[in-house]
Amino acid sequence: MATGRTSPRFAKFQIEDTGGVMRDVPVSSFGDVGLTYDEMDVSAFQETVKSFISGMANFSLAISGPFDNSAAATASTSGQDAGSYLSGSHTVLEPLNGGLTEKSFGVYFGVQADWTTNDPVFGGVDSIIVTDYRVNIDNGTYSCKIVKAPSAANDPDWGTAAIAAS
Repeated sequence: MATGRTSPRFAKFQIEDTGGVMRDVPVSSFGDVGLTYDEMDVSAFQETVKSFISGMANFSLAISGPFDNSAAATASTSGQDAGSYLSGSHTVLEPLNGGLTEKSFGVYFGVQADWTTNDPVFGGVDSIIVTDYRVNIDNGTYSCKIVKAPSAANDPDWGTAAIAAS
């Protein structure tokens, strides 16, 4: 595990496909990754400055990348360059769109090198569904949105270990 700053080129995205296997999908752009919490005002009328507490967490992630219908490939593991293990974005994401079966996913952040165990990862096992998958044929890209599944027992969160398929 390296420490320090990193660049987007060392980030990778994996998602569980309809067959229950983790796949690396090409991503050019990630939205913000993490949880946001509702703010609840708990101020008393006589206070001069408002006070807040955190409410429930919210999660959604927008990704986009090159439209690709290549065959599914074996997912990369610790220390491997994901570019050598990419599955077609359309091959993996389109069948998941609109499905209600919880899937596993991970956004891996390699620090100054390809992701290795103990580097940051955000994801969860059986925690998300795909709610929006579209293709822009004019520029040859896809866009996709994933959200927490309504019946998922697991919440996406930060960690340092690889996320497994269910």
